[in-house]
Amino acid sequence: MKLSGDMLIDLIINIASIVVLFLIVRKLVYKPVKKFMTARSERVAGAEEEANRRAAEAAAQKEEYEQKLAALETDKQQAVRESEEAARAAAQKIIAAAQEKADSIVNGAQKKGQEAYDKRLEAGQDEIIDLSVDISSKLLARNISDDDNRRLAEEFLASLKGERHA
Repeated sequence: MKLSGDMLIDLIINIASIVVLFLIVRKLVYKPVKKFMTARSERVAGAEEEANRRAAEAAAQKEEYEQKLAALETDKQQAVRESEEAARAAAQKIIAAAQEKADSIVNGAQKKGQEAYDKRLEAGQDEIIDLSVDISSKLLARNISDDDNRRLAEEFLASLKGERHA
């Protein structure tokens, strides 16, 4: 197939039109599109940098919060230990006060018991003296006075008391 002269001219005109159209489109469209694409790339890069910066801030805040949480846990444990120590100290004070009160009650009871014992002993001694006086007055027909008998009985009981406490 041979190209005729008209076809060749049409072909050259079409090629020239395509080249001119390409140059016009390149001149008119390429720079704005390139500018748009560059701006878009910069926005994407800026957004990526911002995301990375925020991720780093979030990681730093997370680390800070974890440290604060660990410090709070330590403080909580310290507060629990201090509370337990204070409770133990309060319990010891209560126990000591109760022991002191119990000792006081026991001492008071012992003292009252001793006083009651001493009163009964004294009453028994008085009764023994009276009985001794009666018996000795009946046994002794001679003239010994009641005061002499009482004195002898008291001396006898005092000597018995001295032997008992010794």
